[in-house]
Formats: sequence, C-alpha cells, structure tokens
Amino acid sequence: MKKYIFIAVSLILITLEGKCQTSISATNQFSNQIKLAANQTLTKLKSKNYVAYAESMYPKLLDFLGGKEKVIAFIENYFGELEKKGTVLNSFTVDNPSKLLKEGDELQCTINVTMEIKRDTTLSKISSIFVCISNNGGKSWYFLDTFGKTKSVMRQYFPNISDNLELQ
Repeated sequence: MKKYIFIAVSLILITLEGKCQTSISATNQFSNQIKLAANQTLTKLKSKNYVAYAESMYPKLLDFLGGKEKVIAFIENYFGELEKKGTVLNSFTVDNPSKLLKEGDELQCTINVTMEIKRDTTLSKISSIFVCISNNGGKSWYFLDTFGKTKSVMRQYFPNISDNLELQ
C-alpha cells in the first residue's frame, strides 16, 4: 500500500513540476521580448516620436481617450509644454516582467518602469507600472501605464485586465 501511495505522490509531483515548468518557460520565452518592446516604446517617447509611441499604447486606451489622433495631439502638446519649461525625459530603466498570465484571448503581465526626468539641473525619478498586453499570442505587445492607479481602478476602465496581475 505504501508503495502505491509513494507512486501516486510521485506522479502528482511530476505533473505539478511539469505544469510549473510550462508556466515558467512561457514567461521566460516572452520576457526578453516584452522588455525589449517596453524599451523601444520608451525610446520612441524620449526621441519625441509620438506617433510611434501612441501606436504601442493599448488600443482600448486609445479608444477610451478618443482615438489615436487625439492622443498624439495631447502628447505633443503636453511634452511640448514641459520642454518649454526645461523639463525632459532624461533616461529610463525597465525591469523584468512579472509572471505571464492568460486572460481571455490576451497574454498579460506587468513591468516596472523608472523614468528620470530632468528639469534644468534637477533630476527626479518617477516609477510606474506598465500593463503589457498581447492579443496575438506574444508576437507583439501593447502597453498601458497605470500612472499609480490601483488594480481596482484600472479594472473599472479596463475590465479585461486580469485580477491576478501584480498591481498596487
């Protein structure tokens, strides 16, 4: 009897280990791609390529804000005003993504971003969490800056965001 219990427990552990490995390898498979895409997105912002930056934003956010053209106009105006005041995006860092989750037809995770803002000779750091979303199996990624909003607030506007994401 003990032999059968040992075999059953061993099979359960092997099965669980296999499922954990699948989850980990799926996250690792996309980790570099997500981090690269986030870096490219922030590089577009830093280089003032606001059209390309807006194209990397989550489409549901663009729709919510009135469309891509309105968002681009807002971004151009907002960063233009900041620049007139001597404020620029100096640099940024992107951490590794969180665990990858499947929510409906989307792959989702979060990534911590730190931006260094320079105003005249003063440097300030701003941290934010981006929700990373792929609606094509990880081939491309869109980003949604949470701007410090809690998960419950983000889910009010975007109910498809997984409740299991690592947000405040």
